[in-house]
Amino acid sequence: MRFGQTYALPEDVDRSLLNRLFSGNLILGPFTHVLLAACSEQERAFEGDEGGYFTESLLEVLRSRPIRELTYADIIHYLQMKKSAFG
Repeated sequence: MRFGQTYALPEDVDRSLLNRLFSGNLILGPFTHVLLAACSEQERAFEGDEGGYFTESLLEVLRSRPIRELTYADIIHYLQMKKSAFG
């Protein structure tokens, strides 16, 4: 996978990682981490009066409910909705 390439996350990404972690079978590599970035290499990140829109949105979703109740899919979905709202 090259830098900047995106792909769909499996619905069970969190469950799969946790199962492997607790079973002792977790091997770190490109499919054990999720990169959250403000923009792709063809886009630009934007700043508002309070700082970056991406950081502001990420903090909003992280503060919205207990961290144990959030999944990567939830966070990415929220960030995509906010990105659409910002334009």
